[in-house]
Amino acid sequence: MIGFWGDRVMKQLPHLPITPLPHFPTSPSPISLEFMNWQLFGLTFITVFLAEIGDKSQLVAIALGGSSKSPKAVFFGSITALICTSFLGVLAGGSMAQLFPAKILKAIAAIGFALLAVRLLWPDSD
Repeated sequence: MIGFWGDRVMKQLPHLPITPLPHFPTSPSPISLEFMNWQLFGLTFITVFLAEIGDKSQLVAIALGGSSKSPKAVFFGSITALICTSFLGVLAGGSMAQLFPAKILKAIAAIGFALLAVRLLWPDSD
């Protein structure tokens, strides 16, 4: 999916000029925007956004938000959970990338998604 969307999305994303704001230090720091890979950020945002539409987590947030008296608490609880799970996914991906070459990781992901697709299309024996 990333390969499919990546080429098309990256051609659409403009190259953003990065200029430091006056109230930020001009020396490089770990949180400096100068070191942000904006193309990867855009690709990640679009891919995760499209993957999450209609996902179980969104359906749970809809159900909780509609049945509670505090939708703000549901919103902040949902975004905190998504941030934590994304952080764990990035950590796991980083450690897997140190153990295996990228080509093998992509092959494992492709095989996993293919198996899920076959399982969804396979008729039940009920």
